[in-house]
Amino acid sequence: MQHTQNRPSCQASGTHVNLRLGPAQPTAQRLKFFHGTTWDAACRIESNGFMPSQSGCLGRGVYVAREDKATRFARQRAEENYEDYGGLVELVVRFSNPKYVLSNDYGWQSEGYDACRAERTSASTNMEWCILSPDQIDVVGVEPVYV
Repeated sequence: MQHTQNRPSCQASGTHVNLRLGPAQPTAQRLKFFHGTTWDAACRIESNGFMPSQSGCLGRGVYVAREDKATRFARQRAEENYEDYGGLVELVVRFSNPKYVLSNDYGWQSEGYDACRAERTSASTNMEWCILSPDQIDVVGVEPVYV
């Protein structure tokens, strides 16, 4: 028995399936995320805000993640710099038109999206977000992550 037997076709009349769930119109969202870095960089972020990365697997923007991934990243940065601790930045992000992708995507910024979520990238097997503008981010606080 063929797997697709007794199932409707997804390509009826040349139409495409839209995998985005939720409302068709962009809706404002606020989510809590974290950013792992060195302690010095975390303190600068708390004082002055974020500066977008110029490159990465999701292109230009501010990279944020869940607490577990950001904590590992802060610890890794501390170890690389022979420091006793890194910095974990807690933040709230505002966005209304995110793009959801499975892996690397360098063009979402020019497609009108204000955030991009990748299930994984060529540099990480864990989910991460890239936020278009630092203006979309409110820093809640900074805490040390000990090695």
